[in-house]
Amino acid sequence: CLLTSSGAHAIGHGGVVSGPGSCTDAAGAAASAGPTYTYTAPSVMTVKARGGLEPPKEVQEYNGVAWPTMKIADQKKEYHMFAIGDWGSLVGTNPGQMVQYKGGHTNGPHTMARWRGGCNTDTMRSCFAGESCPKSCNYVPDADYRAQVNVATTMKKFAKERQPDLYINVGDNFYWGGVNTACGTPMNKIHPVTAHQFTEIFEKVYTGDGVDGKPWLSVLGNHDYGGFQFNKAWDQQIAYTWASDRWVMPGQYFMQRVEYPEFSVEIFMLDTNAMDSHPKSADPNHNICGAAKNPPGANCAATGGPKDLDDCFKFMWDTWRSQSKWTEKKLKESTADWQIIATHFQCGHQAQWYKKLHHELGLDLLVTGHTHVQNIFDKWSVLGGLTCFITGGGGGITSEVSPANERSTAYGFFDLIFTKDECQYFMQRVEYPEFSVEIFMLDSNAMDSHPKSADPKHNICGAMHNPPGANCASTGGPRDLDACFKFMWDTWRSQEKWTEKKLEESTADWQLIATHFQCGHQANWYKKLHQNLGLDLLVTGHTHVQNIFHKWHVLGGLTCFITGGGGGITAEVSPKHSHTTAYGFFDLAFTKDEIKLESINFRVALLR
Repeated sequence: CLLTSSGAHAIGHGGVVSGPGSCTDAAGAAASAGPTYTYTAPSVMTVKARGGLEPPKEVQEYNGVAWPTMKIADQKKEYHMFAIGDWGSLVGTNPGQMVQYKGGHTNGPHTMARWRGGCNTDTMRSCFAGESCPKSCNYVPDADYRAQVNVATTMKKFAKERQPDLYINVGDNFYWGGVNTACGTPMNKIHPVTAHQFTEIFEKVYTGDGVDGKPWLSVLGNHDYGGFQFNKAWDQQIAYTWASDRWVMPGQYFMQRVEYPEFSVEIFMLDTNAMDSHPKSADPNHNICGAAKNPPGANCAATGGPKDLDDCFKFMWDTWRSQSKWTEKKLKESTADWQIIATHFQCGHQAQWYKKLHHELGLDLLVTGHTHVQNIFDKWSVLGGLTCFITGGGGGITSEVSPANERSTAYGFFDLIFTKDECQYFMQRVEYPEFSVEIFMLDSNAMDSHPKSADPKHNICGAMHNPPGANCASTGGPRDLDACFKFMWDTWRSQEKWTEKKLEESTADWQLIATHFQCGHQANWYKKLHQNLGLDLLVTGHTHVQNIFHKWHVLGGLTCFITGGGGGITAEVSPKHSHTTAYGFFDLAFTKDEIKLESINFRVALLR
């Protein structure tokens, strides 16, 4: 159990929520407010004014504040910010100890075991304990065990070289359920559990040249509120801002302006935990405000939070609505060259609103977490062409994909590289002088080949639009409509076998497939080629746009791009925006260890 009361008992998760059973003193929580928790002992850390602000009395006092502008005077060719999320492991020692598996009681962070694919949480917990571990878990001890520390070690190496100006932290800062005491400690005090968890999981882990003293712009994740309860000490994460020289979370939402010698960036840090906040009787496994998993009388009113379950639902959605208006106002007023939103919930939530911010108010980038993986949705149509990435692989919890592949998207962080005219987001690897590439050119037109009576508008072999007596037999093609369907799918099947054989025999450093039909066709086959036979990149067209699906989960982590904007036909998106993905081409820049994809549009704008 993760709580400490004498009457606590486990509640099962039903296999659909990450983590071990949580605890409660009763079968469910009452809707009425309970007694307010108050910590009366002295603060265990010095709390003082910061950013020109005294410590708040309530959690929402500084919502919407503009943290003091950072001014970077150094002249550089490019500037860096690092982004990370879902990083805060279980603390193994008291106060606030959370032990999930054998060995988890020792010092230092312990990555939380969580289900992966067909491997449930209990089985994965056995893997972490060094006990029985079936292959279906795809558990990799060197990567999964203490994954947070592994990511931090790599990040420190890059930080020393690249000297980021700040860190963007998208939440889930402490698993399982945030700072492991109740909300209600006065905002001018730091509770012993708060101090211990921050020391062990944050301060001791993220240190070194390029890390020390750099601001961590931070938001809350759903696990910081309590996972599926709202009364953990999330107010203490806000309060810690006034006890730290680098943790920045003055409220649930705020903004930071960064001024460089030739350009400026504004970062809007938002709380999207309303996405997991529902009426108290709804969705017990994904509901911060749910009656089933909150303890009886859950109450955060002492520091300005919800007073009960009904108030929780209203509190979270009122916060969302107020910050939505604030964000639109601030974007409209913005004079920065770049505008970024960072928040916890993954790409795809509130899509129409972000689409509006991108199209009408100039939002350039959305930075998210929550899904435990590293992924880019480049110029994503769902968001109206806004690029969004997920950096939920910080290592606090088991990744959703296996880390076995050397190019795995399981764990990591992002480096945002800024100039006045370009924001890049990728990780670089070591380059070597000699390498080889094999390119497999495939015909995927079987995807539009059906029996002659089927789908007249999307059928190469259809009776409706082919002329009478259509026949290509003189050069070895189909002799009639029936032969057409067989011909196209026989071609597909024969090239499948040929491709698998050639990939298996390949000694090249890089293997690419180029074909016409867009990313997503025959997804399981390409997933197999990537995971089993080393396919590195899929190049496609058909859809009349330029788009990248970076390490796409649909293809098992294979990157695929669409370059269907060559201009022979009208684009599917408007070309009026300077960074439009309507028309253009791709430049593939190769080294032995990296393929860098650059989409260049007809306005000569480098998009990636």
